[in-house]
Amino acid sequence: MATARAGGPVDPEAHGYADDGFGGQNAIRIVTLPVETFFAHHDPANPAFLCRADGRWVVRLLVAPGFVESITLLTDHGSWPMERQLFWEGGEMWRVSLDLPFGFSYRFHIRLLGGEEKTLPEGPASFTAPMEDPFPQIFWVGKAVGYQIFPDRFYNGDPTNDALALATDEANFSPFASAPILSAWSDPITLLHCCHQYFGGDLRGIREKLPYLAALGVGLIYLNPIFASGSAHGYDTHDFFEVAPRLGTKDELRALLDEAHARGIRVIFDFVPNHTGVGFSRRGEARPGKPLWELVLHPALALHPRR
Repeated sequence: MATARAGGPVDPEAHGYADDGFGGQNAIRIVTLPVETFFAHHDPANPAFLCRADGRWVVRLLVAPGFVESITLLTDHGSWPMERQLFWEGGEMWRVSLDLPFGFSYRFHIRLLGGEEKTLPEGPASFTAPMEDPFPQIFWVGKAVGYQIFPDRFYNGDPTNDALALATDEANFSPFASAPILSAWSDPITLLHCCHQYFGGDLRGIREKLPYLAALGVGLIYLNPIFASGSAHGYDTHDFFEVAPRLGTKDELRALLDEAHARGIRVIFDFVPNHTGVGFSRRGEARPGKPLWELVLHPALALHPRR
């Protein structure tokens, strides 16, 4: 039996505990289920099972572990053997990549260990690939040299906005949050380094270093979250429409983007709409019919309807 902080048992069957980020702990139980019967699963609407990459179709099939000898993808343009790509206690993922036109029909022929044969779908039915790419690639991403930037730790171009980190930190909204600290650039990291130790990096600092990045051959900057938030990492968003004051202003963001584009450098924002921070200022708008939902959350969540 694992014990939580202070030695008190919380879950007698827990395998361990993990900090919950608010001074408490979550119990962890590892559950595994034996797979005793064969199954096969394919969902053409899920890009994990059917997608396009580099102009080719990628088709995957999930099957029960330890049952399959071989799998062949049968299409209206020919047949291709599939290869086992991944395996774990609960399943195996088989994969094939092929160059076929949009709208092709396909089904799976599965040979089990011992010789039994199965098809998916059963009977004469087939799956059909879409007539257009449901999630098209942005091809310039794969051709550019990328540079990921964690803004707070990159370069401090404007020391006057450093203290704003303390004014917007999660501690201002939650009694469970640790008090944040503002550190000098060369100070050592502390236990708060992940979330509430700030070093002053900002948008102006990134803009000042664009000549350096261009000299490295960088063609793409991937920015960790820059929206108003309550932490150094920025994933606990308070307002998706505002730049974190500790990082600068919208005008400074515009200046950064303009200069980056002038140097042939594209910028991608790290945008996470499926959760927010405790200081989220637009909770009343995060529902259908409200501006935040219609402009931001609904279009984003449409890509992941199960979330």
